[in-house]
Amino acid sequence: MQNLDGYIVLLIFLASSAAFIWKKLRFTGALAGFIVALFHYFGGGFILLILLGVFFVAGTLASKWKTIEKQKLNLAQENKGQRGIANVFANGGVSALCAVLALIFSNNQNILIIMAASALASATADTLASELGNVYGKRFVNILSLKKEKKGMDGAISLEGTFAGVAGSLLIALGYYLNKPIFGDALPIFVGGILGCLVDSALGATLQRGGTLNNHSVNFFSTLVAAILVGAYLLL
Repeated sequence: MQNLDGYIVLLIFLASSAAFIWKKLRFTGALAGFIVALFHYFGGGFILLILLGVFFVAGTLASKWKTIEKQKLNLAQENKGQRGIANVFANGGVSALCAVLALIFSNNQNILIIMAASALASATADTLASELGNVYGKRFVNILSLKKEKKGMDGAISLEGTFAGVAGSLLIALGYYLNKPIFGDALPIFVGGILGCLVDSALGATLQRGGTLNNHSVNFFSTLVAAILVGAYLLL
């Protein structure tokens, strides 16, 4: 088992290095990604490591999709899509924390792993909703008032982007189910991811617009809400 762990650590290091070399992550992002991935693996095993990988690949592809079109609209990711330490912890910090807690509190390991997966589902849903919604969205409204708004505004959602978010959450829930086919575990992950994505938009329409939170803190708190809601549901 220890030999296997060594190979996995090496694999994570190589993947993080590749993301840096291919300019998907800045150096700080690659270092943070390496640490976060270690937490996911040692706290949640292969299943969380795989789901983290699914989030990263899906998010990277969505960010790169129709980049030129996004640049024309000033909606492309900053730093040419290269993510740093803030991006990594904003999207993967909560799931990493749940994984560490799963390692410490082994009696509640399953619940904490599901909470971590829910946080990843929220992050994936939000990324796909934003990146693909800005490309394919036709009509945007404020998530709270439902009044028509300009594409790209914080808290503005579209039907197309919402469907993309649902697909992102489903992707993580399906990945979990394929590794551990228990519908009663996968369904809360799916629902939690969607709720987290909606919370992200609500925070964007309120606290982010008001300057209280930035995009990274909104992402972090929305994944935290997703994890907490699912954890509360499973405990109750």
